[in-house]
Amino acid sequence: MASYFKTTISTPRGENIELVGDNNNSITLQANNSTVSNYDLVFPSQLGPSGQILNLSSVVGNVGYLEFDSSLTGPTGQTGSTGSTGPTGLTGAASVTTGPTGWTGFTGPTGVMGDTGSTGIMGPTGAGGAIGYWGSFYDTTIQTAASTTGIFPITLNSSDPDSTGVSVDGGNTSHVVFANSGVYNIQYSIQFINTDTGNSLDLANVWLRKNGNDVPDTNSQYAIPNSAGGNDGALIAAINYVLKINAGDYIQLVWNTNITDISIKTLSAISPGPPLIPESPGIIITATQVMYTQLGPTGYTGWTGYTGYTGITGYTGSMGPTGYTGPQGINGVTSGLVLFLDGVTTTTIPAADTLLLIPNSGSATNISHSANGVNDVLIGTFTTPQNSLTSTVVVPGLWTSYLYASATTLNAISYYFTVDEVDSAGTSVLQNIINGIGNTTAIGTSIDIYISQIYGTAKTLASLSSRLRLSIYANYTGGPNKTLAIYMRNGNASNLVTTLVANLGPTGNTGPTGPTGATGMTGPTGSSAATSGLLKYIYQVAETFPSATGASNPALLDVFDNPNVSGFSSSTTTRIVRSNFNIYSDDITTNTMGVYVNNVLQGSSVNVKFDQANIYQNVSCIFKYTSNNTSENITIKCLPPAGKSLSYNTTSFRSMEISEVQT
Repeated sequence: MASYFKTTISTPRGENIELVGDNNNSITLQANNSTVSNYDLVFPSQLGPSGQILNLSSVVGNVGYLEFDSSLTGPTGQTGSTGSTGPTGLTGAASVTTGPTGWTGFTGPTGVMGDTGSTGIMGPTGAGGAIGYWGSFYDTTIQTAASTTGIFPITLNSSDPDSTGVSVDGGNTSHVVFANSGVYNIQYSIQFINTDTGNSLDLANVWLRKNGNDVPDTNSQYAIPNSAGGNDGALIAAINYVLKINAGDYIQLVWNTNITDISIKTLSAISPGPPLIPESPGIIITATQVMYTQLGPTGYTGWTGYTGYTGITGYTGSMGPTGYTGPQGINGVTSGLVLFLDGVTTTTIPAADTLLLIPNSGSATNISHSANGVNDVLIGTFTTPQNSLTSTVVVPGLWTSYLYASATTLNAISYYFTVDEVDSAGTSVLQNIINGIGNTTAIGTSIDIYISQIYGTAKTLASLSSRLRLSIYANYTGGPNKTLAIYMRNGNASNLVTTLVANLGPTGNTGPTGPTGATGMTGPTGSSAATSGLLKYIYQVAETFPSATGASNPALLDVFDNPNVSGFSSSTTTRIVRSNFNIYSDDITTNTMGVYVNNVLQGSSVNVKFDQANIYQNVSCIFKYTSNNTSENITIKCLPPAGKSLSYNTTSFRSMEISEVQT
């Protein structure tokens, strides 16, 4: 039999007996490799490959038995050789039941992003594809020059019906109007005719104006042939301009000639021929938008390559401490005081008018005067109102006169200005601020701004009660009378920009706060009063009264003349009245406003201070009174001082609101 283990045991009889175990869980006693009969032992459990050491405790007769001590472990025997692998068993039948799905493993880390691919090739720029704006215009009349000193706009009476974005102004046919901004090519051809039979050099000048102003460097001078052999002299004048135009601008051609025999003439068609020759308009003008200033469509953008891997951002360092705030600088002068010329229309000079801090928006006025061959003509003086200045500091810099003016003859009249400090009465000159003698500005024939600038040094006015007086002087060249007009108010607000400081200086340092006094004892809590609350809105009136003026030692002037107000609660309530109205004073003074209910003065009067003479002021009034009437007459009146007057005009704004409050 194949031995599973073998152990030699010495018996009491001196025999050496080997205890041999096999693979069938049997143990056999052997002596000298021969089986000893009657000593076969069968154990109920398999001995492990490490075996157990059996202790032979006794032998009785020919029949012995062995007891083993399982607490004693013998040495591990050598591992036997591995047996050959048995044949593979038959494959079992396929299962019809699907087993559970195993859990999904963890997602692996994202790989490193690849480099950015190259930018695709940019497509070519498309051609300028838009059709530009254009207009074509002409005139079929005869246009003449009335004098050799005048400037004459060239008019147009016909246009191409397909013109788009460019047109002739129906109210002024010399104006070519542009509806859209852009750069335009402007061309003209003019048919000049000359009937002069002499041998003089006959000239015509043509130039361009935009929005009523001459465009620099646009004049062209043409020598027109004289009439000879019974045939009129003729010349086609042609030129083109390239000009930047804003939407709403207009341009016009103007001309001048040194002899009135020259005209712009339309030549009639020759028919029948041969040959047939069409009509030759006296003037043709075209305006076409310069193209390729608009971009064509953009080509397709190439695909963007992959974005490369962004490196790790380093940590941001700690912020350093904030530095100390520096001291506040001295306030600068934002602008000198601006004063506006104001006065009524007159032909009497010198006019004695006013310099206002706020321009008068009323209807335009002017001062006009005609003269010739004289200089230093005082046209007018303009003086600031009393107590209107807020600073005595005049800093060095340019004083600028923006004078709206016009003259009947081009460059034949010029002007200059002076500025003086005068006393509060406006009669005595305290010092000269600006002297513009010799610094003249020529005045053109169109109403425009004519600017004169003079540098002034630093000055200090005597006091805030001083006033500034502007004087305008004119120089007239010789020859026939020429008329100068100076314009004021509305859109022609002539003004003077000064260097008189108009803003306040820096604010001084705030002094230290004094100690807080001790808190007094809290008094006893009073009894609870009835809750007050707004009950309802009762009445509002906004009305215009006819003009009314107080007299000498005047009576009260009604503001709200007893409007009957009904709908009040019948219970005793407090009325709250809010009113706003405009009032007009003929003097700077303090006026008294009284509040009356049912012609009974309510409490003390309220003083109203007017900031400036002859100006409407807004007056607000809030008062309350207690009544249980369901309807009442409420009158608000103003009392002017003795010898003065208050008034309203027909457009004075007045409103009144009345509410009830529970008492």
